[in-house]
Amino acid sequence: RAKKRATNMRRYLINSGFKGTVTVRTSPGDSKIQRRGAIVYVEPKSQTNAKADQISSIIVRLKKGRSLTVDGQVRGSQFVDGIQLIPGRDLGIRMYRVDFNEPVTPDRASQIAQQVARDPGILFAEPDSLVTTQPSVEVDPIRE
Repeated sequence: RAKKRATNMRRYLINSGFKGTVTVRTSPGDSKIQRRGAIVYVEPKSQTNAKADQISSIIVRLKKGRSLTVDGQVRGSQFVDGIQLIPGRDLGIRMYRVDFNEPVTPDRASQIAQQVARDPGILFAEPDSLVTTQPSVEVDPIRE
């Protein structure tokens, strides 16, 4: 059951357009519940144009009923100087990736996120970066 759930998660990520490596690991647990669980490891495809210590986008969540762009410009871009904001992928739940025209340092990405968040139509904004060197998603077992 765990292998089937993990394989379904892997297929979902790939079909959703995830660019990178998705591997699945299951191991027998001590209890029935633990045997139903699985871990899916996700490794994003590295960006060739960005250095490891640079960030090339932010994630924004919009307030209900708001659009990502206003008059053809990314919402909140009027507060940002020196960087062009490009509408990116719809991530669902009113969340979007907003790309930069060039990679920036983590401090600058945080500053840009704070500036964009000043727009009244944006709920929050944060740099789009990995938190760990090996991101993973743990699939919790469903109790029957």
